[in-house]
Amino acid sequence: MKQNLLLLILILPVLSFAQELKLVRNKLSYSLTENYYVLWSNKKVKHGSYKVVDDKNRVLVKGNYNNAVKDGIWEYYNDNGTLTQKYDFSNSLLLQFSGDSLSIVKSSYELFNKPQKDDVIDVPYKIGGDFYLLSLLYSQKNIPQDIVKDKLNVVMTYILTISEKGKLEDWTAIYKGEYFDQTVHESVKNLPADAYEFNPAMVNNVPVKSKLIYTVNLNYDMIQVPRMNYIVTQKN
Repeated sequence: MKQNLLLLILILPVLSFAQELKLVRNKLSYSLTENYYVLWSNKKVKHGSYKVVDDKNRVLVKGNYNNAVKDGIWEYYNDNGTLTQKYDFSNSLLLQFSGDSLSIVKSSYELFNKPQKDDVIDVPYKIGGDFYLLSLLYSQKNIPQDIVKDKLNVVMTYILTISEKGKLEDWTAIYKGEYFDQTVHESVKNLPADAYEFNPAMVNNVPVKSKLIYTVNLNYDMIQVPRMNYIVTQKN
């Protein structure tokens, strides 16, 4: 009897806490859905486990919120299941960054001010990784209609300006092909919250302004075929 009473005492707070949370599923971007919990008392406060899945239900992000604040270690994956990044939000620390050998996305960076020969440079990076960023930003509806109409193969380049504080200041999309050349200045407003998380470039331990550049070959079939690796970052 005492054992049952003790068990009940231990379980009741857990059950009570679970009843205070509500599961939410939200369309995060063209290809992603986020699953998280909010407080019943305040539907704007995320609390508890969090994950992002693509339209094939593959987990790309796993983490935890504590009263609307990202807490502890978060893991980020590519659509082939490769763990590409681990980030400790409690200590603002990158724990693991792994390149993806299958990726056909070419990424690079530029500093606004040319460094000196002996400068020590820490490159800027997206918290969550390149694949996650492109999944957040890419949308079929943003592709210029002439590319779709004329079935053109182009090179798509995203250029992101990152401030000294790691803020996304500007985003430009460039589409270039044999018969096509168009630059689109995209809005940095109303993007998913995770699209704004960057670590700035550092020169001699001093944060500096930079650009992150992502380039991928975009062909007509990749745009048109439904549910086909829409972000076009993996070889088949």
